[in-house]
Amino acid sequence: MTKETEQKQQLIIAGLDDLRRVLDQAQVPLKLWGQKGAKTPNDLFEEIKAGESKLVLDNQDGLLRLVRTSGVIILSPDGKRFMVEKKQIRRGQERERVLPCSMMEKGKYGEEPKDTALRGLREELEFTATDLKPREERTVRKQSPSYPGLQIENQCFLFETTLTSEDYGRYKNGFIRQEDKIITIWGWKPQGALTSHIDEGFTWQG
Repeated sequence: MTKETEQKQQLIIAGLDDLRRVLDQAQVPLKLWGQKGAKTPNDLFEEIKAGESKLVLDNQDGLLRLVRTSGVIILSPDGKRFMVEKKQIRRGQERERVLPCSMMEKGKYGEEPKDTALRGLREELEFTATDLKPREERTVRKQSPSYPGLQIENQCFLFETTLTSEDYGRYKNGFIRQEDKIITIWGWKPQGALTSHIDEGFTWQG
């Protein structure tokens, strides 16, 4: 059931029941999942099937969820403001999130970080960036806000883009996106808060 990967053993999840068994063995509090904006075991299984998440056994920390994400910081044309996700409403439950960027997307197996970022912008904000620039890369391990009791290790690639005046006219008052049962709301913060916002986003526990 496992495949050796350096100091971690990658778990091969055959189905939803197999996933639940692995989570139960790791004493993950599944009763908290699906509550107060948290995701469900089925959500995690769909991520694993899509190649967006892996589960591994770490020699020191036990069960981990591994993801690779790409985030984009979106600046106003004058550089004085940056876009932030203010909150998300999932299945009728409101959840505030603090991301280190304006938009974050999980990468898929074999996908380059920049391609992940461009795909996320298209899917989340219906926006095509033409000047996407690398900003920094960080790997962070913390408790998962989406899946309570399950640690996440996130290798995140941050990019930056500046809106044109034409694009800014569409987003200057914020943006609301609705897909299935998820509503996401964006707003703006002053540029002076960007550095602290990035640091808070990487350490936020949810």
